[in-house]
Amino acid sequence: MPNWCSNAVVVFGRKDEVELFKERYAQAYVNSCKNNTWGTYELFAVHQYEDILNDPDWIRGPIYDSTSLEPDGSFRFFFESAWSPMIDGLERILAERYETLRCVVIAEECGEDIYINTDTEHKYFKDKYCLYSEETGSEYFETDEELVKFVKEEFNLSVLPNKIRDDFYIEYAPDEELSIHRFLY
Repeated sequence: MPNWCSNAVVVFGRKDEVELFKERYAQAYVNSCKNNTWGTYELFAVHQYEDILNDPDWIRGPIYDSTSLEPDGSFRFFFESAWSPMIDGLERILAERYETLRCVVIAEECGEDIYINTDTEHKYFKDKYCLYSEETGSEYFETDEELVKFVKEEFNLSVLPNKIRDDFYIEYAPDEELSIHRFLY
């Protein structure tokens, strides 16, 4: 059984192509429900990728019903994939099947310590850090200052710089299960 990687994707480009991709995504969702198959498998099937379909482990995971366009004309959707994000596969679909479409992805898989945000301009995904605690679950922060302030106020602990990794760590807290994860770009 794989660890599931949660993925949020925004596809953007020319309006007619975004709408076509949205329709194909909706069809993949319907097919996965009807055929009782993985949604990510169906996403590649509707785009006719036979070579990828021969590797079912790589494309396992549900996709979620999402049929609305964002106000700026982009299309946002969510899916889970086995072990790691499928960024390469998504980029391949967009590059080979659409003239103008591009995507940004934010992905999280805590078991493998995967925290990725490809939105370097922070237009769609602004999060820079994920703080996990058993008490509050996952909390997300856009700035260093927000993270430091939250940890101080919620847990009365200090967040200290980690010069080796260019991020932060939390002072030792034996009663707390806390971890900071920086999204890589």
